[in-house]
Amino acid sequence: MNSKQMVDGEEGEAAAYKLARSKVEIEFQNVELVARLHFSTTLMHRLAILCCFLIPIVQQLTAATVATPKLNPASGATFASSLTVSASTTTSGATVRYTTNGSDPTSSSSTTAPTLTATATVKARAFKSGMADSAVASGTYTKLTLTPVATPTLSPASGATFASSLTVSASTTTSGATVRYTTNGSDPTSGSTTTAPTLTATATVKARAFKSGMADSAVATGTYTQIVGVVLWLHGMNSDPDTWKTAAVDDRDYWPNDRTPIIAPIILSGKVEGNQIARKDKKGIYHFRLKFGSKDTREGVEKTKAKDQKGQGSGDFSSFEDLGLEVLDAVTCIRGTYPTAQVQIMLVGHSRGGIAARAFLQRPEPSSEKASIVAVVTTGTPHTGSPLGRIYKYLESTLKNGKRPSPQGADWDLVDWFIDPPLWFRGVDVRRPTIDDFTVDSSTLATFTQNAANIPRVVKFGIQQYDGVSLGKLSTGAQNIFGSDSQGEHPGRLSITASNWICDGLTIVQLKGDGIVPVGNQNFSSPRLQITPKLNSSGKILHTDEPKQKGDLRSLMELLVDWWK
Repeated sequence: MNSKQMVDGEEGEAAAYKLARSKVEIEFQNVELVARLHFSTTLMHRLAILCCFLIPIVQQLTAATVATPKLNPASGATFASSLTVSASTTTSGATVRYTTNGSDPTSSSSTTAPTLTATATVKARAFKSGMADSAVASGTYTKLTLTPVATPTLSPASGATFASSLTVSASTTTSGATVRYTTNGSDPTSGSTTTAPTLTATATVKARAFKSGMADSAVATGTYTQIVGVVLWLHGMNSDPDTWKTAAVDDRDYWPNDRTPIIAPIILSGKVEGNQIARKDKKGIYHFRLKFGSKDTREGVEKTKAKDQKGQGSGDFSSFEDLGLEVLDAVTCIRGTYPTAQVQIMLVGHSRGGIAARAFLQRPEPSSEKASIVAVVTTGTPHTGSPLGRIYKYLESTLKNGKRPSPQGADWDLVDWFIDPPLWFRGVDVRRPTIDDFTVDSSTLATFTQNAANIPRVVKFGIQQYDGVSLGKLSTGAQNIFGSDSQGEHPGRLSITASNWICDGLTIVQLKGDGIVPVGNQNFSSPRLQITPKLNSSGKILHTDEPKQKGDLRSLMELLVDWWK
């Protein structure tokens, strides 16, 4: 070996040694490879170790590349409403990812082909493990500016209500356009039905018009609410739900077409007795009857109690407030029966039943139950009391140490006759405390009247009044309980003393009405409420016959709510 070869070898070995002692950093695709080589062997050994690091890097640099995706449709395509752009690659097993925000796709970009609703640039790139990422395919897609079809007009307009069913149609002023509908909340597409929907429950209808060569119309939306019309019949004092049997159950004019009688379940204590299901009439209206008495806890004259009345307290031992609570419980029950509909309830009350309706509505707090009441009809209701109520205090005044006088006299004889009358006359026990509540000068009634301001303004009132029957004429087959002064005292009629106590200087002719409530006392006024009075002055209708006057009642009810017409 000559001197030059020795120098060259030494310089090469020195350079290799210097390289071995340095830090070798190789970065490929964000991966830092750090190799620190320390050599103490031959030059060839050191070069072999270095190659072990370099070979994988070279392999990566020379790896195969995924084929560039092909966009479908191709770049430059146009669309009227929307366009889905997909891409595919010929490299088996590769995944295509997309962007529409101008950036190049990465390994975390969406794999879902984008649906465009406006002009946009779509970029696609394919990825596969062990291969280099594909080149980026880019396409620009333009939304055309087309004249839109005129927005359809719904008929009836949004907000309409219905009882049984309602067909909603739509029309557009664009000639040749086709209107399509949905009722499931989604917007109509070109595949939606062209048949106008018939609704049988509360629903939202959407309509959109389509025509080739034009942009789809805007969506017309309408909400339509099913109204369940309900009548809640409220009986009076000394009475029960059968008071309304003629009006609510046996009236064939309102039976369904199959001639099956209407079912008007009885509600007691907020529950339907016997789990009966109401059967609507021909108008699609449901009927319920409330049975009062679940809160009868008061005592009357001679310590009379509801439990002593053969289970028929009928609410006559309840306060006005408790009567209102019973109506509240019944309304809650009805609303729970039809949870998906907008329930509109009309309260129809005879005699004390009308006061119970007011007692519920006059509760001070607002509630969804009160808001469901749209109308109240009263007939023969002593809104401002009745002079006959004074008989309660009169009877109390005759007691001595809580006992009747001996002999008890004609007045108590008449009381007993009314408690256990002949079969043709419905009894009335004037010892019940509700009688005192309806005295014309009752403080209870005065306080009650002051609370009328709590009745919601939207509730419509209809008041059926009857006139022409002298006070004290309780039944067609019975004599008037008041005789003329010349007749004096005798069994079957009140004494002169009792008559004077009750009439307080007025004659029974001056107190004409329905025999129990003078005509003027059957009405009440409130400047804030819409009240429709209706008068029958034939002189032929007695108080106990008023619930049977379906013609009078229904003509008044038709004036108050649309769904009764």
